[in-house]
Formats: sequence, structure tokens, C-alpha cells
Amino acid sequence: MTLRVIRAALPVVIGYVALGMPCGILGAQAGMSLLQILLLSIALYSGSGQYMIASLYMGGYAPLALSMSVVLVNARQLLYSSALLVRFEGVGRGRATLAASNITDETFGVNMAEYEKGGWGAGACFGTNCLAQATWTAANVAGAAIGALVPIEAGLAAFAMTSVFTCLLLMQGRQPGNLAAVCGTAAALVACKLAGLDRIAVFLAACVGIACGFVAGRRDGDNEQGSDNVRGDDTDALA
Repeated sequence: MTLRVIRAALPVVIGYVALGMPCGILGAQAGMSLLQILLLSIALYSGSGQYMIASLYMGGYAPLALSMSVVLVNARQLLYSSALLVRFEGVGRGRATLAASNITDETFGVNMAEYEKGGWGAGACFGTNCLAQATWTAANVAGAAIGALVPIEAGLAAFAMTSVFTCLLLMQGRQPGNLAAVCGTAAALVACKLAGLDRIAVFLAACVGIACGFVAGRRDGDNEQGSDNVRGDDTDALA
């Protein structure tokens, strides 16, 4: 592992220590064993997904609703992996797939930034991802061990999940699609709560938010295309 890989991964590693330990504490509070938390960090490796599993489980959500909610939230990882795969020119399919398999929001940003600088390949990408995942896994296990020994209020650990999603939301631009997704999700969540659909509220609200964002995004794109066509026609007329 090169020094450049370590330097690139360092900010993510530091952040994963701070986020991973509360996630492990929350998992222990939800009744997971150290082995279960370890395997979940390796197999799923999703901060938002692991926080959701522990929080929704403690909230009494049905397994199917819990699973589908996690799948929806983590579907974005497919886009990250696809964006990275096009960068792996001259790399075998198996090696490229492996390098893009354990990507997260943070490591995706780091890898894309390093690719822009040049001299960054699939090996460096995979090394960065593995270093981040190893840190996340160790932090989860450490948090679970601490949580089992020291009584910690679960609400404090659960707040880390809220903080993560708040940061992700604030990092998004104010495009019509993003605003429509937020408003649609919030409205659907309130409606589900009022209707007594607590156990599937997150899943249904996520579906509504995605639909609203997709429709608003397409409409905004069509409007921009129409504006470009109008400007083009005006230019032709002047010519």
C-alpha cells in the first residue's frame, strides 16, 4: 500500500472512527452480537444501512420493510460503482469489479479526486476502499464492545444516523429534483404515521420521495432543453 493511498484514505479513516463506534454501540443496543456486527460490517459495509438496521429493528419494523428500506437507501452505490468502472481502462473485468465493489460515498469522492490528478489505478482505488472498510469494521466492533461493557443511551448513538443523513442532504444542490424528493418523502412519512403505517413508513416514504425527485428532475431537464431550443431558434432567426 503506497503512501499516496494512505494519505488519500486518511480523512475517511478518521471520519469512520467517529461514525463507526456509535454504529457499533447502536448495534449492541439492538441486541446484535460482536460476530453479527463484524459480519454485517464486512458483508453490507454501509454506514447508513447499518444505522438503519439497528434503529428500525429497535423500532419494531417488519424484516421485509426493514430490508427494502436499506436496499432503497443503498441503491446509489450501484451508480458509484458504475462511474468508477469506466475509469478502469485496460483492467480485467474481475479486477475492475473487485475494485469498485466496496465503494462508499466518501471513498467514491476520494477516488474520483485522485483520478483527476492522474496516476491513479484500480489497485490504488481498491487499497483506499479496503483501508476505509477495515477502519469502519474495527470501529464498529470496538463500539459494540464498549456498548456491551458501559451502558450508553441508545438515543445518543442513534443521533449519529440523523447527523449523517442531514450532512448528505445539505451537501446536495437545490435542484428541483432534490427539493421535490425531500418534500415528497417528508409528506409521505407524515401521512404514513397518521395512517398508522409505522412499520412500513420509511419504505413507502422513500418510494414516494424517489418518484417525486425523478418526475421533478425530468421536468426540469425538459424545461432546460426547451429553453436551449428556443435560444437556438432565436439565434438562427438573427442569422
